[in-house]
Amino acid sequence: MRDNSLELVVCVIPDVDNHLCHICNFVCVGGDIHHLVVLKMTTLVAIDPGVNGGIACHWPGCKVWAIKMPATDGDLVKLFHCIIDKFSDSKTVFYLEDLVKFSKNPRPESVVTTYAANCGSLKGMIQYSASVLHLVRAQTWLKALSLGSKGDRSQTQWKNHLKAHAQRTFPHLDVTLATSDALCILHYAEQLNKEFTGL
Repeated sequence: MRDNSLELVVCVIPDVDNHLCHICNFVCVGGDIHHLVVLKMTTLVAIDPGVNGGIACHWPGCKVWAIKMPATDGDLVKLFHCIIDKFSDSKTVFYLEDLVKFSKNPRPESVVTTYAANCGSLKGMIQYSASVLHLVRAQTWLKALSLGSKGDRSQTQWKNHLKAHAQRTFPHLDVTLATSDALCILHYAEQLNKEFTGL
């Protein structure tokens, strides 16, 4: 007797650079493979716009990936288009760390300028794409993840504290200091989106 059971097959095909992946969905009916039209799901993109920041992304059914913030505006635009185009079948929601207007720790003018420029460029691109954008203050995601505050810790100790949390949360990734904040923001975003709970 012919087996008419249904089985969902999800194929994840990494790109050459291993940063993004194509999500191909098929349905298996009695051994025959048919293309499946997928309901819109949510892609989460978390961004730490700092000079030494990073970008992390999670699509349901696909492993999380994270990369260092692109060095040039052109590379940033290219990456942004890749995210929008390759996950066009899903609703894309961005969580961008909001610009810190005042800081107790003075930073070089060049660092502040690049940081502000990244924030402005990203906000413009996200809003132009008609994607959902949430601006998140650092204090908000730090509190939600029970990560505390920097306090008397040195900058290195504080960054390693955040990196350790990202490593525990995403053990399959090679977490770096550049991507750790973005991954923490992604973890925060996942907690706010029920379809990612338990993944």
